[in-house]
Amino acid sequence: MIDEYRRKYAYAEDYGTSQFKFGPVAEKPYVVENRGVITSELESRLLLELFGVSKPVIVGEEVSRYLPAVDSLGRSLIYPMHDGIVERGNERAWLVIKEITRYGFERSLRDLQKPRDFDGFYVTAALSAIAPKYMYEKLFDIHAELDKEGRYVKAVTIIPQPLAVAIAEKTTECIVVESGHGNTQITPIVVYPVRDAITVLNRGGAEADAMAAEIL
Repeated sequence: MIDEYRRKYAYAEDYGTSQFKFGPVAEKPYVVENRGVITSELESRLLLELFGVSKPVIVGEEVSRYLPAVDSLGRSLIYPMHDGIVERGNERAWLVIKEITRYGFERSLRDLQKPRDFDGFYVTAALSAIAPKYMYEKLFDIHAELDKEGRYVKAVTIIPQPLAVAIAEKTTECIVVESGHGNTQITPIVVYPVRDAITVLNRGGAEADAMAAEIL
């Protein structure tokens, strides 16, 4: 039996190339663009003057709100993932990933009105099937850092996105075809994805829509 606390505060994150999906699993998920703006000290001061806030990293809906405020911000817009991957040494990209993860926790808690019994989410995060080991390690570190800052996390598990699809369909022996913004992954699953058999096609987004329309 799943205890009541775990059921109430189960929380999911899906780090897609184009979008970040998140929220308590019992509720409709939130969806925001997986992007952010890292401001300079001057830009941060300007935002403080115009909006009364000073943020070194801006994510979520606020990106569109603040973008017109400073001309140079458009040149600082960062999409941290390319084909589902964040480069190991790209510190600016990882800053955006950390801030968008924090944004997800804070927005969810705000809507839940942070109940008195809250002591951290049971987090399950999903990454591309081809995500390297260092991405898992880095995301564990990010969640640990955020938990120290705001007591957001009770426990965290990170799994490949196709496995999340298989679990949702209640089958662990299947082939998952997942087409996102960056690419299309064909992933055989026998309890866990068979990594050596994963096929990745450099076709996604509008190209995948066009191919599906042509097939139909």
